[in-house]
Amino acid sequence: MKIDRRIPGYLILWAIVAMLAALGASRAHAELSIHIIDVGQADACLIISPAGGTMLIDAGDNGDGSGIVVPYLQNYGLQALDYIVATHYHSDHIGGIDEVVSYLGIDSVRVSAYDRGWSYTSPTYTSYAAAVAAKRATITDGQVIDLGGGVTVTCVAVNGNGVLSPPFDTQYNENDLSVALVLEYTNGFRFFTGGDLSGRTSGDYIDIETSVGPEVGAVDIYRVNHHGSFTSSNSSFLSKLLPSVSLISLGDDNPYGYVHQEVMDRLIAYGSNVYQTEGGVGAVIPPGRGRVVDGDIVVEVDSTFYTVDLTDFYELSITGLPISAVRENDENGEPMLYAEPVILRGVVTTATGTFSTLHNDIFIQDPTGGVNIYKRNSVLPDLALGDSVKVSGLVDQYRGLTRITSPTITVEDTGLPVPEPVLLTTAFVDSSGEDYEGSLVKVAGASITGGTWPVEGADGTLTIDDGSGNCTIFISRYTDIDGTPEPAGQLDIVGVLTQYDTSFPYFSGYRIQPRSTADIDSTTSGVPGAVRGNELIARVLPNPARGSLRLVFDAASSHADRQVAFYDLNGRKVGEGEALSGEIFFDWDAKDSGGNELASGIYFAVVTSETERATAKIVLIR
Repeated sequence: MKIDRRIPGYLILWAIVAMLAALGASRAHAELSIHIIDVGQADACLIISPAGGTMLIDAGDNGDGSGIVVPYLQNYGLQALDYIVATHYHSDHIGGIDEVVSYLGIDSVRVSAYDRGWSYTSPTYTSYAAAVAAKRATITDGQVIDLGGGVTVTCVAVNGNGVLSPPFDTQYNENDLSVALVLEYTNGFRFFTGGDLSGRTSGDYIDIETSVGPEVGAVDIYRVNHHGSFTSSNSSFLSKLLPSVSLISLGDDNPYGYVHQEVMDRLIAYGSNVYQTEGGVGAVIPPGRGRVVDGDIVVEVDSTFYTVDLTDFYELSITGLPISAVRENDENGEPMLYAEPVILRGVVTTATGTFSTLHNDIFIQDPTGGVNIYKRNSVLPDLALGDSVKVSGLVDQYRGLTRITSPTITVEDTGLPVPEPVLLTTAFVDSSGEDYEGSLVKVAGASITGGTWPVEGADGTLTIDDGSGNCTIFISRYTDIDGTPEPAGQLDIVGVLTQYDTSFPYFSGYRIQPRSTADIDSTTSGVPGAVRGNELIARVLPNPARGSLRLVFDAASSHADRQVAFYDLNGRKVGEGEALSGEIFFDWDAKDSGGNELASGIYFAVVTSETERATAKIVLIR
């Protein structure tokens, strides 16, 4: 989602009202609020339910309790807490708890101060244990805490989640023993926080996240484990959580290099927008994908949406993994999510039987990319071009081509427009085909430069060149192309960009597969393609929107005519238009072709010119 802080006046008014209400709140809140308190390179999280139930999860480092957390509680009129939870015994998580208890008084902890039990050796732990002794209790896996107002908090992991064996002491890294919690609200909102839980086995770290992910499932917000350390947030874990928003607590001057780049890359790849309490010294949040708040991050949850930092609106919706996340590869060109179960949605771009008489091989595409769906030793349902489908299955690969195997397919709609092919050069296909693997692409003004045109019943592998360099096309004997006369001259060729690399690692073998004779056109414009331009859309204003919005274009792209189309999550085109050369913005009324207002939800704007193509995510709230 492209985010801009210049929101309409009515949203600013709403935010001011919400803030004033929060500052004057006691035990009668109108909505759920979650507060990531800025304690620098440490952690502190306050939860206030609609009924006024409260839980403080960690309280920063030594000095943060009296210096930051207590004043924060005072600002919200809180003189007592129902629960305190210590995720683990490192000082940057429990250092301030004794100070909070000292201010409130132990009797003002109404129910319990939960932790993982056992013990730890440090002066900070000794102070903590003494302060909470009268209300201390050991949390258990599966325990449910009711905060009232429809809010529950469930413990989904503690002391290694069964991966580790007792005694749970210094034989393990303390981070691996963290308490992990899932908050659930009756409107469907879900929030995960897991202390410094580890997601890789390296050194003295042990991967606990992978076992926790399936127990958690999809969430709206993920409070990022271990401040964004490379030891956390692995791909398997994120593929289960699919957070729309990720929140990171860290310090500007942290000595660890947080946020580590690989974690930021994974969060972004899984479609999450990232908010940080402070900037840190590591990765930078990509433009339009969140921001550094430079302070406390407040989440307010209403019946159908939630806000982050009071101004950024998100709809409550989890619809499955974007295809781009499934196609994220490791250093060997293999899927990061190999053998992981996933759910995808997309529009069919190659009908059942196009590339195989076994009817077990199709491609689908969503606004973020395309992927192969393959059912080994069996047949797929009869699917036509334009069918909108939901696919659940396992991530696999064959000779570099990412595919979903053992699929279960549900047709959700029919007759939708097939996504337009992306215009590329032949040289780009050959060298950088991974960027569009599985998607429909087009090369223009290309000539056949090598290979033999296939006779009927035979496959054919040929080289073509549009003047930028050679690439490969593969003609399947299961199409209607084999046995036809070889076309001459310059050709426009459309097809699915696939990969067939016979050697490991998988970094080559990209090729275009036409689906039928209709994909090969000899009446070409002769205009070669180009690579995608990510800066074509500079911003979307406002976003989220409650009605009309404006696409603002990058100034460098305004010299050309641009086609604009809008799609819903199922790939259905819901609007279109044109921005002429010299125009620096395009206004959209968020209505369909019949003039009807579109429903709240996630939409995508796709802008194309002769040389560029870009996509922007839009959140529409009615």
